[in-house]
Amino acid sequence: AGQAAMAAREQLAVMLATAPVLVWGMAAPPSFTLNMSASPRMRWHGALSLISSSWDDAWLPVFEAHNRTLFASLSSSQWSDAAAAVRQHFPEQAEELMGIADEFSRVHHQYVSFEYLAGWVYFHEIAHSTLLNHSAVGTTLRRECTGLLAEDGAGNVYHVANMDQSPEAVRK
Repeated sequence: AGQAAMAAREQLAVMLATAPVLVWGMAAPPSFTLNMSASPRMRWHGALSLISSSWDDAWLPVFEAHNRTLFASLSSSQWSDAAAAVRQHFPEQAEELMGIADEFSRVHHQYVSFEYLAGWVYFHEIAHSTLLNHSAVGTTLRRECTGLLAEDGAGNVYHVANMDQSPEAVRK
């Protein structure tokens, strides 16, 4: 029964992951292998270049939408606090974020600060606080995301998630 249940979960994970491709004709997402043996600052090197869309199509709408809504509520000291908290409590992740900031500059020739990326670490906590301006988002609903992690018998890990996020620009 245990193997049958695991096989069913594996099939479900694959089905959920491939449904958008089969149903809506969407292309499969790019694949990236996170190199955990690299220094934290270099682990994400190459990830942003896998996204075929330009800065204006991929990142700018998302950043602008959240800058108008959720992030507009944060003071400069709150941005600094978020960065300090990431550095103190998650020093390895802080180094990864610094590398991602470097990637934005290298790939898209755009400045995205470590402090700004640190704010995204706490995005869901902030989004579920009173700081979110629901009228600017156009909704009074709080949205949640659902994720599934599954591992098959060969050790392959599958991650499937939805994006129930506001604003609409994030879901494209």
